[in-house]
Amino acid sequence: MATRIVKFDGEVQAFSALKAAWSLVYAALDTGIRADPDMFAEHVATASSNAETLYSREFMDRLHLRLLGTSVEHPEYEQIAKTHLLGLIWKEAVGRRFLVDRRGRDQLYREAFVRNVLRLRELGVVDAGRLAVYEPHLWELAEVLDWRRDAAIPTYGGVRLFYSGNYALRFPDWRIAEAPQFAAMRVAMAVALAEKQYGGDPVYWAKRFYEEISKLRIVPASPYWFNALTPRQVLGSCFTLRVEDCLSSATHPGRNCIYDALAQSGLIQQAGGGVGYDFSELRPRSDVVRGSWGVASGPVSFMRLFDVNVDVIKQGGKRRGAQMGLLAAWHPDIREFARAKTGEAKDKTLQNFNISALVDYNLIILAAVDGKYPLINPRRATELGIDPIYAMYNSRPAPSLGLLVLPDPKLEEAIVEQ
Repeated sequence: MATRIVKFDGEVQAFSALKAAWSLVYAALDTGIRADPDMFAEHVATASSNAETLYSREFMDRLHLRLLGTSVEHPEYEQIAKTHLLGLIWKEAVGRRFLVDRRGRDQLYREAFVRNVLRLRELGVVDAGRLAVYEPHLWELAEVLDWRRDAAIPTYGGVRLFYSGNYALRFPDWRIAEAPQFAAMRVAMAVALAEKQYGGDPVYWAKRFYEEISKLRIVPASPYWFNALTPRQVLGSCFTLRVEDCLSSATHPGRNCIYDALAQSGLIQQAGGGVGYDFSELRPRSDVVRGSWGVASGPVSFMRLFDVNVDVIKQGGKRRGAQMGLLAAWHPDIREFARAKTGEAKDKTLQNFNISALVDYNLIILAAVDGKYPLINPRRATELGIDPIYAMYNSRPAPSLGLLVLPDPKLEEAIVEQ
């Protein structure tokens, strides 16, 4: 039975090994390598073997894997695979004609940029308000686009990341809407919008920024590519959130409580950013909770909420989230915190966390003389009107005594028995 191939648009055709081999010949030609179909016949045959029905993307992946597998002996094959994948991107974002009309590529590329960005605005993928600044100047911006710089991405892995890693915007049918230069210009436009606030010309600066990005002199972080010029224009990669010792601002107005930080973290992770938290303000495990006359579960327990939150968000977001959890060395739960990822913890929790203890200079000195470093209950310190973080970092060691001299005598009341 003849092998069938399901194209990207859903159309089913008889698979042609010769046509597939010729597509590699054209990719080689764009790479500056002279080739003929026979060079690739074995690769095509292996990639399409043992299948009655092939899906275009699956076949492409298998074919590229074959080429990459022989790139140790034939380094040019990685470049051919890279250009072949670029051909798929150009086909989807610019159109099939771009692959065959080599003399008209400049115009076709620029037309597609203008057409696609306006279509993305209609679909709500690109923010209409942000694009309005540039809309009268889209052709002026398109004139500086150079499709040849797409090939400047040095490796197949780089092009693959662009295509599969959501660095490019897409149409609702998941067809890619941006070639690399389209995306570079979109990022440049988003950054240049800030110039308007200071009397600058965003169009001029967008072109300047595009030059730097497209020539890989500047490579913006992932959130720029994910979110630039979209309704959710979050460009930062790293954020910090305060986690105060309360459950919700609904009962503690004006404070950033645990569940407030949890919600904020989810939105940041969804946009591709990473978050750091200092959990030192949370009362220790088994401490009193006067509002309910119960006992607290401690910072590590609440960190599990943030850990699961990232695990869920990464499934619907752009990529797996990243978080850093901090706890001060003076916190009574510091030992549990330090063991949380060692395997001693029965359920090996916090797998979506990097964790770090905040260690001050005093602890290092006292450890050297086998001294005593006090553990402070942050809840009790707050009740005494003392900021434990400020107090501990303004204490001073008395090495001859192996003790720490606290800046406020009242802080002695917050010391926990070790």
